[in-house]
Amino acid sequence: MIYNIILLNSIACGYIAEFSNNRSHRILARWLFFFTLFVPAAIRYEVGYDYGNYSEIYNNLVDAYIDEPGFLLLQNSARYLDLETQWIFILTSFVMYFPISFCIGRKSFFPQIRN
Repeated sequence: MIYNIILLNSIACGYIAEFSNNRSHRILARWLFFFTLFVPAAIRYEVGYDYGNYSEIYNNLVDAYIDEPGFLLLQNSARYLDLETQWIFILTSFVMYFPISFCIGRKSFFPQIRN
């Protein structure tokens, strides 16, 4: 049910962000789109198959080779600031969903199916 609400809200916000004639509605739709995706991903605590793996990597419980420089930067920054494990999920959610929400142009924001 929650995933369906996320999907429907994302579709509605994406449609408004592209096709609304009111600039403030488009900006509000982008913010709602961002929070619709960001909040569930950021607050997931012990949810998902990969949660335990990322927690163990962050806490140095597993000897893991990380080949992704962006994730390594986030992980090292969070460790340097002595943040809790949950912060790695908050930071990665922000890094993933902020550009999707605010860096895509208006005319290509909402996926369209054309004949």
